[in-house]
Amino acid sequence: IKNKKISKPNQSGFTVNTVKIQKEGWTVTDKIPEIKLFNIPDKHEILDCVEIIRGTNIPIKRSSAGKEFNFIKISDFNNDSLDLEKTKKIFLDKNEISKIKRFLIKKGDILFSCRGTIGKKLLVKNELKNCIASSNLMILRSQSSLIHPEYLQHILDKELVKDQISALSGGIAIPMISLTKFSKIIIPVPS
Repeated sequence: IKNKKISKPNQSGFTVNTVKIQKEGWTVTDKIPEIKLFNIPDKHEILDCVEIIRGTNIPIKRSSAGKEFNFIKISDFNNDSLDLEKTKKIFLDKNEISKIKRFLIKKGDILFSCRGTIGKKLLVKNELKNCIASSNLMILRSQSSLIHPEYLQHILDKELVKDQISALSGGIAIPMISLTKFSKIIIPVPS
């Protein structure tokens, strides 16, 4: 770290040689929280390797007409399992079903809470029938030729990604991260 003079009095600045920090294992993030080190190689390309789908709002119908669907909310899962017994059941007719196909949860998807409790996630390991994600969730659908769902789930727990999510989150009364902001997150993908 080199000191650098700034023209305004009572201020100082510095530049950080990240190569030296990474090579020698120094950490400055504990002392200076504004500094975030992202270990991105000199030669890299940004790939869109994850499709992000924001869940939907569907009015809960009380009749039993139409096809039954499970309406998945944040409280319906933990990091290991989804409890379909406690999900809200909704009934949709053919016209409504055609509108919600995009929000159907598939095997390999990661459910990610994006409102209220940010960062709660679940990797869907089995085929689910008729499950729809609520608007407080994002469906992260990896393009498996570029990134495996298990790796995506793993990397979402790492500081590199958590710091980005934290920096991009906002909300006055209820914490949230928008789909637009979430799509700016950079994750390292192995060769």
